[in-house]
Amino acid sequence: MSLYLDHARRQSAATYACFKANGVSGVARYLDGRRVPGKGLTHEEAEDISAAGLRIHTVFETSGGADIEGFPQNGDYFTHEQGERDWMEAVVDARAAGQPEGYPTYLAVDRRMLLGDPRLWAYFAGATQQDRLIGGSGYFIGCYGPDYVC
Repeated sequence: MSLYLDHARRQSAATYACFKANGVSGVARYLDGRRVPGKGLTHEEAEDISAAGLRIHTVFETSGGADIEGFPQNGDYFTHEQGERDWMEAVVDARAAGQPEGYPTYLAVDRRMLLGDPRLWAYFAGATQQDRLIGGSGYFIGCYGPDYVC
């Protein structure tokens, strides 16, 4: 069994080494289009995490909208167009952090939505279409959210 920690801020190299020494297998770190200072995974941080022997899962999330003017606070965020935009930002951030191709980048769904909500289908269809339009990013599109969403 693997144990992963999810955190929204960079930790020190010593903290990552401590995580590893205490049985942690990896960390989930955020990509956010550089909206919130210190939230997004950087190349330097990815090197610290890797040097500690931890795996990294990248999750694109724009901060839940709490600090973005006009940001929808409900499922209305999840449109085809937003899926396209989020996927492009996720790809740019993943590349900047040095994420190798062949691994997933997860798009976060941190809102309570009903099973089968068509907005989720539209959102992930937009991300998939955008990936095809750019000729394939080399990353797999994943879903980071409740099991009924994924």
